[in-house]
Amino acid sequence: MGAALLEGGNLNQAAEYLQRAIQLDPNLGLGHYNLGLVYQQQGKTAQAIVEFKKAAQLSTNAPEPSYHLGLIYLQQGQLAAATESFQRAIAITPNYPEAHYSLGTIFYQQGRLDSALDAFRRSAESNPNYPNAYYGAGLVFMRQGKSADAQRVLQYAQDLFTAQGNLQWASRSTQLLEQARNSR
Repeated sequence: MGAALLEGGNLNQAAEYLQRAIQLDPNLGLGHYNLGLVYQQQGKTAQAIVEFKKAAQLSTNAPEPSYHLGLIYLQQGQLAAATESFQRAIAITPNYPEAHYSLGTIFYQQGRLDSALDAFRRSAESNPNYPNAYYGAGLVFMRQGKSADAQRVLQYAQDLFTAQGNLQWASRSTQLLEQARNSR
């Protein structure tokens, strides 16, 4: 019930149901995970971290709690903790495109371009229809001065974003693609 309320956007009621479920069964990893999602959406970051950590401890085969921990740490600028969380999610599920992509964004921010490109490639290999992976690779190629490679992956990202109805990111891809074309 708590998960359904979460999906429906009724966060306060979802939190109440999930808290009751956890009281009845403190070892309910999915309950802690969903409560973490509620807290994350409510902006209650510290509480979300506690719940995601508990969920990761209880549901050792689920990568999502570690991934969401990584997202919070990334938003907080805690890059080492975010990296560790994303790597833990990938260790559980090696083909986790969002975790590879998020790891790539950290490496990109740190100027570790080869590592970033590798993470973006792994993201794309995990899900060939994940446009963010190609967009990230395009950023790396542009920074490396590899205009032709940047154009190729950015065109693919633009096509995927457009096909998926994400016009805002399709437009960003178009702008970056134009920069790559003009940087020859």
